[in-house]
Amino acid sequence: MILVLTDFLYISNMKKILLFFLLATQFLIGQNQEQIKKEFTAYIQATNSLNASQTHALTYPAIFEKVTVQMLQDMYKNLSQNPNFNILTNSTNTPIKINEVVESGGRKFVKIIAENQVLMTFKSPVNDPNVMASDFKVSMNAKKVNFDPKSNTFNIIHDITVIGVQDSSTQNTWKFINFSPRKNVIAELFGKEVSKLLKL
Repeated sequence: MILVLTDFLYISNMKKILLFFLLATQFLIGQNQEQIKKEFTAYIQATNSLNASQTHALTYPAIFEKVTVQMLQDMYKNLSQNPNFNILTNSTNTPIKINEVVESGGRKFVKIIAENQVLMTFKSPVNDPNVMASDFKVSMNAKKVNFDPKSNTFNIIHDITVIGVQDSSTQNTWKFINFSPRKNVIAELFGKEVSKLLKL
């Protein structure tokens, strides 16, 4: 009877320890995801508002070995002062999926998929909106494209993939890289194994 009671107490204690461990792990994962979401939201707000200095501050530093800050500023200027259209993007109030954090080579990586809305208003009448809508679906892999003839505006819904990276060069904060399947910059910067880990 003593042996059975001892075993029972041992099992009960082990269950409590296991439950505590699971709860603590879930709490830490939740905290980590909240931090990632917070830093990702700041990055998205910077890109949506075409704020070059903020985008630069929140982008993974090695990207600027391939793209200069001046190129980023010129791109944002061309978008904000385009003679043909006005563009507005929103991905801060849309669904976000934060995947599991993975580690490789002393770095942490996370893949984030967010739904992005693009409102593109043309300053001149659109001759063939159906053709343009088809082009947007292909070039942006859009899930949905609607055209409003009254406002001359395309409403484009598509998913964006952003990779968060945390390492010594980021002072262990999350910095971000826009991912495009046309050019796998993650494989170029960190190797094909990291790209496979992130399922890119």
